[in-house]
Amino acid sequence: MEFSKKGSYLAVCCAEGVHIYVGGNLRYKGLLRHVGANDVKFSNDERYLVSSNGGLNKSRENFIIWSV
Repeated sequence: MEFSKKGSYLAVCCAEGVHIYVGGNLRYKGLLRHVGANDVKFSNDERYLVSSNGGLNKSRENFIIWSV
């Protein structure tokens, strides 16, 4: 689970991907599908989120950059 720097977003990892919540009342925005995602980080300007499944091989699915 990770809050964005300004607290505008909350990202929660689950088996299917990353659930995104937005605003002061944490309204559900949707699911970013990334199987096995276990870590997320927001950009400083809160425009992007990167999710990772912790894989060490050279797969394109180890890291995904999302526009939030």
